[in-house]
Amino acid sequence: MKKLLIVSRSTVFQNKSGGLETQLKNLINFLKDTYKVTVLTTALEKSSKVDQKKEIEGVSYVFLANTVPGEYGYSLYESLFWQVPFKKNFKALNSNFKSKASNYFNKNLKGHFDTIISQSSSAQNFNLGDEKLILINHGTTLNEIKNRWFGLNREQTTSFIKDFVRFIGLDLPVLLYEYFINNNLLFSKANKIVLISDRLKIDFDKQHFKFSSKTVVIPNWIDIEKFSPKTKNKDFTVVYFGRIDFEKGLKEFVEVAKNVPNAKFHVFGDGPDKEAFIKISNLANLKYHGSVTNEEVATFLSKSQLFLFLTKRKEGMPMSILEAMSSGCAVITTLKDKAMVKLNGYLVVESAYTAEENLRALLYNKVAFKKASITNRNYAILNFSAKSVAKKYIEII
Repeated sequence: MKKLLIVSRSTVFQNKSGGLETQLKNLINFLKDTYKVTVLTTALEKSSKVDQKKEIEGVSYVFLANTVPGEYGYSLYESLFWQVPFKKNFKALNSNFKSKASNYFNKNLKGHFDTIISQSSSAQNFNLGDEKLILINHGTTLNEIKNRWFGLNREQTTSFIKDFVRFIGLDLPVLLYEYFINNNLLFSKANKIVLISDRLKIDFDKQHFKFSSKTVVIPNWIDIEKFSPKTKNKDFTVVYFGRIDFEKGLKEFVEVAKNVPNAKFHVFGDGPDKEAFIKISNLANLKYHGSVTNEEVATFLSKSQLFLFLTKRKEGMPMSILEAMSSGCAVITTLKDKAMVKLNGYLVVESAYTAEENLRALLYNKVAFKKASITNRNYAILNFSAKSVAKKYIEII
């Protein structure tokens, strides 16, 4: 049996229901029947002082000590410019996952695997021999620069100045170095670059045209049995699950909830803006559930009517949207997708106000909702089931 190494900054053991983590879990569950799979990832807990090795459901996991669970950690520049002088975070000097992963690989794993799959740039610094390298890209560096710029807090002058200084002094230099230096080195090493949507491929081809011949579009896939419609709640139920980050449009989500009191709103997840979100989400018709498992999300989605995703970011194709569609939920989102925008269950909006209008149209029109629900379910089965997607990974491996 061929041996496969997957390198990722996060798994479902660090983040229960994140999109990247769920996609990785689905991939592992499919590949482990064909390959001997090992996963190299960050620590389970911040306090981990030693590497941990675990065998879980037929898969070998290596959790690296002194890394930040679910994160890349900080480069030397980030540590010296921001973490140490401003946050007094001296541990940041020795917590970079990419560096630790490459050191562990070079000392312990090199030459033991036929293929390496890297989630984004996790295998950035690997010294490869005969191993085939496959990258899974969920976005591009230039798009991330745009996300950081448009995500600056422009509502308060003091916060904006602080965020602007950080953007110019920290985010921009790091991301430009990533784009001009690291991206070229990494893409040159890769045998294949997997892009998760046609929309992402358009951006990638513009930004990295000399590597476009290496790319293949393989969308995320979902468990269509687990994420399937059940009898819907009597109260019209609106859901968001994912990272609790205001860049994901959660302030706008709360605004919609305030203005549509006849619907019930539910939020699941964890993230950097959790505490701030809790402060602004104290509404009678809105409940925050915190971080839950993917299985719990599936159960809730099956009975819900709508997934509301008002992101401000340039996204690839979030797992949350696909799982909601498979569960028979209508989707209202700011994320434009040429293929799905034609569906009557995938409604693209520009603002919280237009989101409210579309929500009310479904809330008071059961026929329109039922049509949207059936359309989305059928589209998910046809385009995002493991049967139709996962075999493409076998082909490129």
